[in-house]
Amino acid sequence: KIISIDKLVEKNASLKKSEFENYIKGKIKKHFEKFDIDSLNYNQKPLVIKQILLLFNVESILKNDKSNLRFPFDEYINNNWDLEHISSINTEMPKEKNAKNWIKLVYDYFVGTKVTGNYQFNDEATEFLTSEIKELLDKENFDYSIFENLYNTILAHFKEDIINSDLKDSIGNLCLLDAETNRAYKNAIFPVKRKWILENEANAMFVPLCTKNVFVKYYSNKFDQVMFWQENDILDYKESIKTTLKNYFN
Repeated sequence: KIISIDKLVEKNASLKKSEFENYIKGKIKKHFEKFDIDSLNYNQKPLVIKQILLLFNVESILKNDKSNLRFPFDEYINNNWDLEHISSINTEMPKEKNAKNWIKLVYDYFVGTKVTGNYQFNDEATEFLTSEIKELLDKENFDYSIFENLYNTILAHFKEDIINSDLKDSIGNLCLLDAETNRAYKNAIFPVKRKWILENEANAMFVPLCTKNVFVKYYSNKFDQVMFWQENDILDYKESIKTTLKNYFN
């Protein structure tokens, strides 16, 4: 049930600060009482997941007593926000009209990033992919059938093809992303999204705290593969959400 701002102002005036905080928290808990974070699925409850991720961002800021950071609700309200899969979805392969842009982003990532053994890339595989992508992009007529094969090879290269499908649609593989960025980079591989998110923040664009944290792998217990998003990252991220929001869920 939606509570009007007027109602909240009225409550705030009639209650002590601690009482008002408890009132707000009680309403939030009541709103989510029917949901279990572990069982939430993108295809069934996207709006609920979006609300939970918003709460996760706000609560993450509130829990840090030493920080003077405040959640910019005006920025959030003035922009459209989408749920974005952190790791690419095989079944969401770009349509023909978007395929060339998708693979060009991968090519720009390869040629613009110094790839080292720290990321466990195979140099020969990287060179081969770069060469194959360039050959496709140089064709006078873009060949979508070649793109289809390259798409699956690229997902395998970044290990985004081995994640369990249930995990891929769980809250642990979802984050809040502004609609403009999401539409430009929809279903891009993890390192491409990571590069764009960090560039957005460097350019003083608003990136939700927890979205940024995801792409620097803040929630991951293992930090040995910074350019990959795998099952252990999904589970660690989901556990962080559950721990942060434990007072709101049974």
